[in-house]
Amino acid sequence: MSAPGIGNLSTLIKRLEAATSRLEDIALHQSSGPSSSQRELPSAAPAVAASSAPPPPPPPPAAVEAPKEDPPAVKAYDEALQEALDEFKQLSAKIGGVVQEQATSVLKTFQAQRDLILLAASSQKPAGGVSSPAFAELLKPLQTALTQVIETRDKNRADKQHFNHLSTVSEGIPAVGWVAVEPKPGPYVGEMKDSAQFYANRVIKDFKDTDKTHVEWTRSFTKLLETLKTYVLKTHTTGLVWNPKGGDAASFTASSSAAPSGGAPPPPPPPPPAGDVSAGAAAGGAAAGGMGAVFGQLNQGEGVTKGLKKVDASQMTHKNPELRGTSAIPPTKAAPPKLAAKPTQLKAKKPPKMQLDGNKWTIEFQEDNRSIVVDQTELNQTVNIFNCKNSIIQIKGKINAVQMTNCTKTSILVDTLVSSLEVTGSPSFAVQITGRAPTILLDSCDSGQIYLSEKSLDSEIIAAKCSAINVSLPVAGGEEGEFEEFALPEQLKHTVDSLSQKGKSRIKTERRFDRQSSGTAVPDCNFAWSASSIHLCQHRGGLLKSLAPTTTMNGESSKVGLLSLPPEILDSIAGYAAISDTSFESSSTSAPCSFLYNSSLRESKVVTPPTDLHAFQLVCRRLHSLLSLESNPHLYARVFCSKFDTAAIGRRFGKTALTAHHLANELRRRCILLKRMRKCVVTAAQRPDDGATLLEDDESITEMLWLAYLMMLENDGLNYEQLCWAQLHSFLALHHATEMLDSAVQAGYPSDAVHKALALHLVYLLTDPEQLAFEPKGEAIERLFILRPFVFAAHKFDAFMAPWTLRNLPTSNQSKSANGSKSSDTQQSTEEAQQAPGGPTLATNPFLADLTPRDRSCLVDHIGGQLRIAPPILAQGACFSFFMKVEKDQAVQSMAALSDPDDPSSETTVRQPASTRPPLTLTSSDHDKDVTRLLSCLDPTRSPGLPPLFFKGMFEGIWEGRFSFFDFDSYREMLAGRMRSLYEGPFGEQPQIWKIREKIVQLGPGDVEGGKGSILAAGYTTTEPHGDASLAAAALAVDTKGKSKALPQDWDRYPSFPDEDGRERYEILLSGTGHSAWGRFVVRGRVRSWDGMLIMTKEYRPDGRGKWLYRGYSVAGGKLVGRWRDTFTPDNMYGYEGCFLFQRRGA
Repeated sequence: MSAPGIGNLSTLIKRLEAATSRLEDIALHQSSGPSSSQRELPSAAPAVAASSAPPPPPPPPAAVEAPKEDPPAVKAYDEALQEALDEFKQLSAKIGGVVQEQATSVLKTFQAQRDLILLAASSQKPAGGVSSPAFAELLKPLQTALTQVIETRDKNRADKQHFNHLSTVSEGIPAVGWVAVEPKPGPYVGEMKDSAQFYANRVIKDFKDTDKTHVEWTRSFTKLLETLKTYVLKTHTTGLVWNPKGGDAASFTASSSAAPSGGAPPPPPPPPPAGDVSAGAAAGGAAAGGMGAVFGQLNQGEGVTKGLKKVDASQMTHKNPELRGTSAIPPTKAAPPKLAAKPTQLKAKKPPKMQLDGNKWTIEFQEDNRSIVVDQTELNQTVNIFNCKNSIIQIKGKINAVQMTNCTKTSILVDTLVSSLEVTGSPSFAVQITGRAPTILLDSCDSGQIYLSEKSLDSEIIAAKCSAINVSLPVAGGEEGEFEEFALPEQLKHTVDSLSQKGKSRIKTERRFDRQSSGTAVPDCNFAWSASSIHLCQHRGGLLKSLAPTTTMNGESSKVGLLSLPPEILDSIAGYAAISDTSFESSSTSAPCSFLYNSSLRESKVVTPPTDLHAFQLVCRRLHSLLSLESNPHLYARVFCSKFDTAAIGRRFGKTALTAHHLANELRRRCILLKRMRKCVVTAAQRPDDGATLLEDDESITEMLWLAYLMMLENDGLNYEQLCWAQLHSFLALHHATEMLDSAVQAGYPSDAVHKALALHLVYLLTDPEQLAFEPKGEAIERLFILRPFVFAAHKFDAFMAPWTLRNLPTSNQSKSANGSKSSDTQQSTEEAQQAPGGPTLATNPFLADLTPRDRSCLVDHIGGQLRIAPPILAQGACFSFFMKVEKDQAVQSMAALSDPDDPSSETTVRQPASTRPPLTLTSSDHDKDVTRLLSCLDPTRSPGLPPLFFKGMFEGIWEGRFSFFDFDSYREMLAGRMRSLYEGPFGEQPQIWKIREKIVQLGPGDVEGGKGSILAAGYTTTEPHGDASLAAAALAVDTKGKSKALPQDWDRYPSFPDEDGRERYEILLSGTGHSAWGRFVVRGRVRSWDGMLIMTKEYRPDGRGKWLYRGYSVAGGKLVGRWRDTFTPDNMYGYEGCFLFQRRGA
């Protein structure tokens, strides 16, 4: 018993010694304090009063801090917007009044915006982002300033003079709200700028002729918004930039950030008075009871631990070894802040939608609607169902496909589908098919029910990432509406099974089915995994197909065939088969050949018809139904896009022309026509003894050439390759030999058939000018012989979309104009001359011109529909080839018999500049304006034509080219009917250069489009001579009797506001100078708005070599082509004419 007592006594002595040492340390620490306030032990006498202590020394003065540097975002803001803000402020002060008052509010708004950017650059982003209440609180200063700007307009609506100014700012100032836009705030600023531009245009219109200050003010504000947009795109690309290392945004103040910094921190507060310490010590001593109280606590025994804090297991050192190295307990991690809930105002329901757009039904945001019926359907239509809830949708008739996405508790009742029914991300769905549906696709679905009918038992069900999917099949022999339910498998077990007979291994899979509530047990099946995964389950004459390895219910494994592949894979295989690049071997032929166009079958890198796809489609009836054009137009649309250019189609005819149905039908039509074109070449190669022949009628030839011509106008590389496969070069050679040459050797003039115009334009587009230098002389003479009538017989082959004497088109509008009779004087006089009893007629007077307007339109099949378009001008195509031969072909150069041997500038060695673009380098965009002219200028009596300024900028510049002239005596004999003069008469050609300027003129109420002067003077009435110093000004002169007004050079920068009667009219006037081998001349004229025809006079000065009239068009590749004539012959008579072709310098 003594041993335990002695042990306890030793322990008690050690504890007393430790307590004594601790008390001594405390006393020593207290005695080391200041002598003026000596501390005593708790048992000592009371301390001296606090008032007897000397006052603390004063703190040192605070250091002056240096100003803080602004964050980079604020610096960029000041640098970008300060200049624009100052300019806007100054111009607003010049205007004064309410404009200046509103400008003051605008400056406050931008200052508030700067403060918010400064706050964001110094603070963390509030929890919840821009939709949180904390961020809304930060926006209040900016919102207050913005409201003040808008209220300024609302208070001054009666100020009509400045209301547009106030509206301009009010519509554009919401751009500062970009701070709350994510993730693309830049476009939002641009939208606000566009909104302000509407009223800004009104300000410009009202003050552009009176006070330029208002115009400058308008531009300064739009410049401010544009500068803000640039700043946002550069600095805040995805939203307002915050500082992830900054402080709390709610506690941020602008003064703290803007306050100067630097210097030493403030000194610590002075030590407390001695009286306070003593008082505290006395209080502690009273509470503790002195040393006796300390020993009393030590003698408490087991009760000494009653006041200790209870700790959990994570704070116990014997359970956490990592805590043994330190006595500190790690702080408990605070729970992460909860994200603020999305504001309720942003959770607004979208309105339900059900509409038919083209061939696509769209059903969206339907909720608790159980009576949705889609009827009046067609075979090519699809139904897209999105984000519906608790709804029932019934689809009647036979349609292409149905797709349901992100719907909840939605049911679909379908009659018959051509392709598939797809359900994606839609829990608790139900689908019932009363007819047929080849494929049912399920993706990411849960708890779905599928009801099949007797007709749809052969449907394929493909499921991925789905659970609890049941399929109900009709019970054979049961009552109507009685179904038996089966579950799609969800569990698979895979093991490795080696094949000893082949030395290979394969995966063996065991599938387990879910048991149905009815108690029907489905046996487990073992089967071999193969390339495809289709499970066939025999069910009373029907087949239940599910996405699983191939097997039968008895467990016997079978191989997978081609038909077991999913439709998507079959579609991809068919696509690869369609675009295969199989090439045919070239074969020689004895058909007529030429230097440029070889009519033999040429090698091609591509094959247009998808022959491999057709072979794949003929494998079986199942593949034919999946891959036919009617059931799968998207496949053939992809094939079309891989073989033909589509950019020009969408640009000219809109997106509706690029639908899958249109492209699929166009692919079939093009393949048929291109194969027919190729067959003509092959047939000519196989029948060399019968001579070259196309074996097609004119209508079929025209259809093929229309296709080739439109494809070349849409060519960006692919179309040309397909035309090469169709042997277009050889086809044109056959056309030349059988159509062009035959008609040229027959009596009389050749016909102006449409297929000849198409062929001549195609020849030009496919010719390489550099090869003409090596063309044999025999071929050159033959081709020039064919071109002669179209180039020189101007009285037979017109070169214009409408008679050149008509100024105001269409002619149906002439009766509505008071001055419209002048534009039809020529036509009326011509008709009177033809109908007068004693006057000359066309039959008796061959010099009387035929100026009757005619409908030139043709109906052409194109891109799944019919297109009404005018054919290209036959004479233009002939002029292209003629001047190309004159320029490059040495065999033709020696035939220009009218060149002046004494004039070195007229020698045939004078060549065109080498900057002329070869026609094959032209892209589809180069032909856009020409195509628009062919589509718009069909009938001079009814077609509306082109906009007035459609060809603005197409005529200005320096033009270099040539004009041809026929022997005058031979020309007169040709007009009299002597055909031999046409083919044997000499001709000449001369180079010339034009320098043309354009000027846009707005026509007044009393002005006539085309001018009031003679048509032979290009509509001008001023005929007095002008000195050389005033040629440019004289050429731009406008009739002084009218009210025409020349617009400034930057007129297009001003907005356009039509007159009240809606008949605002413009006209393009042309002027300039030029020179040729015959001397210098002055040109002036105008552009006929209806078809963009140039009509211009060329007058030689001061040589006085006569006055000539030029008429023509600006076409693709920067060319001017047309005819010139003399101005002495009346306009209703055939005059002395020739043709010309110019190239814009640098084009």
